Amino acid sequence: MTLALLIRSVLELAAIILFIAGLVNEKKLIAFENKLMRAVAIHIRNHRRRKALEKKLAATAAQTRAPEALPEEKIAVTVLAAEPVMYHIA
Repeated sequence: MTLALLIRSVLELAAIILFIAGLVNEKKLIAFENKLMRAVAIHIRNHRRRKALEKKLAATAAQTRAPEALPEEKIAVTVLAAEPVMYHIA
């Protein structure tokens, strides 16, 4: 008997035992699955909210930043881009 066959046999036996235990405790297993799905959904929702807030704060920070000092004899226009970079056209 090779090592690979031995490991495969042990895993198959463990799968059968877990399947039987799942059948015996079906209600508990269903309750656990529901809690797990709810927890994953909450995690995904919080992750999306956090990313949206970070994106909004980055855009706000780019728009509220003061432009660099320019010599007063030049007329300048400040252009705000989607990226947090400001361009001066003189």
